[in-house]
Amino acid sequence: MVVASPGYLAQHGEPQTLDELNNHNCIAYRFSSGQIYNWEFMRSGIHTVIKPGGNVIVNELSVAIKAAKCGTGIAYVNDWSIKAELEKGRASTMP
Repeated sequence: MVVASPGYLAQHGEPQTLDELNNHNCIAYRFSSGQIYNWEFMRSGIHTVIKPGGNVIVNELSVAIKAAKCGTGIAYVNDWSIKAELEKGRASTMP
């Protein structure tokens, strides 16, 4: 799930396509191996991989969520980890 704070989206706009993510500050996740996790999407049977670009790299999912909530950028997280924030209106999903 791709998420951002309502404030970030109001200031920077909401990406409408995967290509538009390249114009945003994406919060990257680094594995303990040092490798950055690529964002993977499956739409209409097409597999797309995006290398997140931005000025924030984290190694804990909770930090990525906190950064997204604070308006730092867009994060790629699993749906169960952000469910409570979405229900409270502190985060928004991308289409």
